[in-house]
This record gives sequence, structure tokens and C-alpha cells, in this order.
Amino acid sequence: VDPSGEILELPKAVPWKDIYFELEKDLKIDPPVKYVIFQDNNWRVQAVPVALGSFVCR
Repeated sequence: VDPSGEILELPKAVPWKDIYFELEKDLKIDPPVKYVIFQDNNWRVQAVPVALGSFVCR
């Protein structure tokens, strides 16, 4: 979505965290995504945590 590569747009609300962290590790995604946006009646924004299960955001 953003030229920085730090914002990921999903076509709808889906559970994304588990698979994202696997892909980030396997594909060596750099820079890491900081925000995930998707539509769920309205636009939603989720900050990506520093690690799976963490409440601290990037």
C-alpha cells in the first residue's frame, strides 16, 4: 500500500499474525510491516507487535 513497504492492506478481516510472522522470518521481509489495514464494515488499522503474543508494537 505504502511505498515504504511498512503498511500491508488485506482484502478483508482475517487472522494474519501467525502466518505473517512465519513469512517474515522465512522471506526475510525488510523493512518489517508496522501496520495492517483491512475493511470490516469500516477501515481497521492494527499495529504489528514486535513478536507474536506481544502487546508492544513496532
